[in-house]
Amino acid sequence: MKCFGALSAAAILACGLLCGPAIAMNQDTANAEAQIRAIGHRWDGEVLQKTQPLFVPLLAKVSRADLAVTRDLAYGADPKQKLDIYTPAKPVHGRPVVIYIHGGGLVRGDKDEESTNGLINSNVPVYFAHHGMIGVNLNYRLVPGIKYPAGGEDLASAIQWLHANVAHYGGNPDEIFVIGHSAGGYHLGTYLYDGKVNGDAPQIAGAIFLSGVIELDRDGPRVEVTRQYYGDDKATWASQDPYSRIDSYKGKRVPTFIINAQLDSTEIELRGGVNHFAKLCVLDKACPRYYQARSMNHYSTSLSLGTDDDSLGYQLRDFIRKTLAVKAPPKTAQN
Repeated sequence: MKCFGALSAAAILACGLLCGPAIAMNQDTANAEAQIRAIGHRWDGEVLQKTQPLFVPLLAKVSRADLAVTRDLAYGADPKQKLDIYTPAKPVHGRPVVIYIHGGGLVRGDKDEESTNGLINSNVPVYFAHHGMIGVNLNYRLVPGIKYPAGGEDLASAIQWLHANVAHYGGNPDEIFVIGHSAGGYHLGTYLYDGKVNGDAPQIAGAIFLSGVIELDRDGPRVEVTRQYYGDDKATWASQDPYSRIDSYKGKRVPTFIINAQLDSTEIELRGGVNHFAKLCVLDKACPRYYQARSMNHYSTSLSLGTDDDSLGYQLRDFIRKTLAVKAPPKTAQN
């Protein structure tokens, strides 16, 4: 659902942030979500293979003709350190910026998934550009070519680049939000809770963990990824997890939104969501925002953005709106 028309720039942005979710879904979207529910409460390779084909045709219907995109802007020297910027086609100024960090278990993923003609992952920044904001899609270096905390450092470098350059694309560098999905949430957690990475002062307005994983596996089929990223000494692994670093981190906190899918695996919902939420509640003496995306699984959350199921999108925009409302200075009385 888009909110454009004969509106001023300020009204477009307000509508983009405020317009509510669609009341009813079309039959194609409803059928896709029914099949998601049938897949069930789990996360594995089969879920990925079954979920993606359900949303490619839905996202193919989303027009991008009203947007401008600048691709493969380098925020570092490595070929993977590239980002894309999506903006409304008409010039804008001072808009909130939303960075999307895709998942992929630290070892795979791309800001434009070639197997889907670039529709998947890019749908997220497209969604925010359609709502009057600046959407940014980020690639980052992958395991086994990197060691901790390189993923979080990549995010820090991208944020630094955007602070210096995003105003040229109509963005406000003081209103940067980051969405980390799955393993992208791990890198967001590193950026937020490791003072050596963020200098004890994260340069973002808000953080959104979308089924974000903030602990790496100690055993099981993915343990080799942990070893490659953390090193051979298993005794040090837990201390490098963002979840553990929350306890000792003394730097600036930013407004945080933690989201899980109703059909996330129990492990992801607990380790990436509920435990993260509970720890921040205790340490900060105030709980962050939390939301469970109904009838969605680990993958369909991000894929829903751009379809006519705007239930998750509305929550994201509402968090951005309310965060910026608190951040804004009070208006002075006019004589």
